[in-house]
Amino acid sequence: MSTIKTKLVDQNITVTNAPNIYSGDVNTDNVVFEFDESWEGFTKSAVFYRNPKERYLQLLKNDQCVIPHEVMGDEGKVVIGVFGVNDDKVITSEVLYYDIGKGAVVSDEMPEPTPDIWAQILADYHLILLKTAEFTNQITSDFKQFKTEVNKILEDRAEVIHVMDEQSYIEVQDRIKGHLYFNTTKRESGVTDGTIAVSPNMRLKVIEH
Repeated sequence: MSTIKTKLVDQNITVTNAPNIYSGDVNTDNVVFEFDESWEGFTKSAVFYRNPKERYLQLLKNDQCVIPHEVMGDEGKVVIGVFGVNDDKVITSEVLYYDIGKGAVVSDEMPEPTPDIWAQILADYHLILLKTAEFTNQITSDFKQFKTEVNKILEDRAEVIHVMDEQSYIEVQDRIKGHLYFNTTKRESGVTDGTIAVSPNMRLKVIEH
């Protein structure tokens, strides 16, 4: 596998790594693009062709793509360029001509055609939907498990926490070790800050000032 490396400054493109590539390769040769800040925010695609009337577009992923096999059938020059789209804005690069050497013919069978740009976008969109569905299912499953655990904790706590009205009282000797006993109160007289104090017998009462 060979990788052509390029660098784009504004709309100018230069090759920074130029390996020898030969005709007949299928989905084994890549082009990596390094962009400056002028390309930020743009969805970028590469264009490859020998005949201007037969162009092949590749949506960039991580600023790189595979060279379409349709332009690798014969030796000669392949034209490579890139463009970006951001809403109603379009930015294009100049094109470069890359030499393809003559390779050994290993098969007369034609590989599957390279998907057009819309097919690539739809494939990515479908993958996003699948990943979103998987994430949603995982979140739902995790939430159900969390809810179950919380309910179990609340049920366990409900058995050891006893909340009574203000007039109720359980003698110390009748209390169960490890359980908590509270009394509620509605008294508000003399209160300025709403502070609540707990008496030694676990009754709740408003601090009087």
